[in-house]
Amino acid sequence: MDYPHKEQDLVRALGIERDALRGARKDLEEGPDWSIVAKAVCYSRAGYQRLIALLGIPDAEPPKKYPVLRSVCTGLHREWLNKKIIQCRLGDGSLIRVKVADSDKYTRGMKVPVIADTTHVYRLGRAEPREKGKW
Repeated sequence: MDYPHKEQDLVRALGIERDALRGARKDLEEGPDWSIVAKAVCYSRAGYQRLIALLGIPDAEPPKKYPVLRSVCTGLHREWLNKKIIQCRLGDGSLIRVKVADSDKYTRGMKVPVIADTTHVYRLGRAEPREKGKW
């Protein structure tokens, strides 16, 4: 069966909270409507139509292609108590938070490739550094 719609992409495209999708997913059947594909919840075409009906979103067309927002930022402008988050500065000067495995491997001024995960949090666009400050 084909599952073309990832849940994280639908959250971004429809502009709704992920908890709302999770709640509506309980009324759908696993298998014909949704499934876990490569560690991500994905919806079939029929499941997407049922999901839109459950959420009450009129005439919601799924986008044909979901944008992947990639960028390179300058790393470590602030140290967090949470070792899984670093703060970086994008090229336009805005500060973002990036999810990482271990913030101790990043140094100030290090170039960090990122991908937009949600509107406020980014994730790495490549593997973690081997050592502190070295890719």
